[in-house]
Amino acid sequence: MTITNAIDPRALRSRAALIEAVWAHLAADGGTPSITDVVKRAGVSRPTFYQHFTDVPDLVRVATLQRLGELFERMPNGLQGDTWDDFARARLTLLFGELQRDAVIYLPILSGPAAVPVLAGIVHYLADQFLHHSPLAPCLREGVDEREALARAEFLGAGAVWRAIAWLSSDFMGENALEPTVQRFAANILAASGAANYSMTDFTK
Repeated sequence: MTITNAIDPRALRSRAALIEAVWAHLAADGGTPSITDVVKRAGVSRPTFYQHFTDVPDLVRVATLQRLGELFERMPNGLQGDTWDDFARARLTLLFGELQRDAVIYLPILSGPAAVPVLAGIVHYLADQFLHHSPLAPCLREGVDEREALARAEFLGAGAVWRAIAWLSSDFMGENALEPTVQRFAANILAASGAANYSMTDFTK
């Protein structure tokens, strides 16, 4: 993908239009669109598309990660509640609520032609969140160097993504309803990160 010139407002507008167009197509029509579909909806030319993205899977990856980033930005910062479980469940409820509302968009993305680059991008993004923007970071860094801490964060992110895909394929009923799903994910993440071995006060003193 060509790097967009950050000082050129036209480039920023065309890039944003392409991202909005592919997401609108996924929401309305489902399935992976063609470049022709995307540029027509965005109101830009095919050469303009290639100035920003290598192909449609690349565009889908960027659009998905941008959506995920916007979701994380809406999450409250810092520690909420009195326990790790309170913290994890508060954030996961917001995240999984969003995924459930847009399941018809996310599931085809995560199992379609763009799945491999999208999944790799999401795992990398989640690993960065765990390691650099989360109170779980000290748990992941406990007793290891930065390389191993990153490996732990990537392992945690990959497991979370795999489980999320399985959940998105469910009927969201019974044990797959939002609340019990969030409870299971919270317990799994806390156990896998090592946070279950600590009190939140260990990192807030």
